[in-house]
Amino acid sequence: MSLAALVEALLQPVGFIWAICLFVTVAALAQRRRRLATLTGGIVLLLHLLGGTNLPAGLVAGLERPYDSLTHPLPAPGADAVVMLGGSHAYSRRALVGWDAGEPSDRIFAAVELVRRGIAPTLVLGGAAYKINGFDRPDSEPLIRWLKDWRAPVGEIIPLGICRDTHDEAVKTAALVAQRHWKHVLVVTSGYHLRRAEGVFRRVGVPCTMVGAEFTGLELWGEGLQVKWVPDHLGLRLFQHWLHEEFGWVYYRLKGWI
Repeated sequence: MSLAALVEALLQPVGFIWAICLFVTVAALAQRRRRLATLTGGIVLLLHLLGGTNLPAGLVAGLERPYDSLTHPLPAPGADAVVMLGGSHAYSRRALVGWDAGEPSDRIFAAVELVRRGIAPTLVLGGAAYKINGFDRPDSEPLIRWLKDWRAPVGEIIPLGICRDTHDEAVKTAALVAQRHWKHVLVVTSGYHLRRAEGVFRRVGVPCTMVGAEFTGLELWGEGLQVKWVPDHLGLRLFQHWLHEEFGWVYYRLKGWI
């Protein structure tokens, strides 16, 4: 690691906190303050495991592997619709296009690409809500405007309206399937979310194939175990995704949603 890269890593929040804890640990050991050294040393170790290695990527890869796009090719044309789950973006009244692309914004491009390739003629958009002038509006609205302005090849667009969670999106999709007599839909979401989403959609009777928009865990874990000199936020973010999905799976099971 070059000196510039080291300095840059230490100036990131995770790296900065890690460095402070490391300094305190060394000072506490020198002063024989074992309790303090144990506490801060534990923080150093935890931050390095989660942010300084790609072990969290391995956890996320375990969620993604059953849907790996390298071993599960895209379905042939013939689906009735592409259902893109929410979370891909956030409304922004200051952004030029009216929305900010979030980390899962790959879902937008994957969903549009499926329609563009002729695999399905209709795009169904899930999503949560944003407030404007004190009223809740579906966050799919600014995205729909952008898609139409750019004349994206998305066919018919059907918004699901304001959805509280993945279960809500599945229930509303099931109603569409019954109303339009659809035989099969493609559900697009992030790779780590596919297992829980599939469980919910199948539970409500939606005939579906899951399509991952991105597979960050598999990409990073496929390179083998890696260790960084200074931890950063990437591993912590992946660990957050893994925790969210694991606890979400348990919660959905308790609710009877999967």
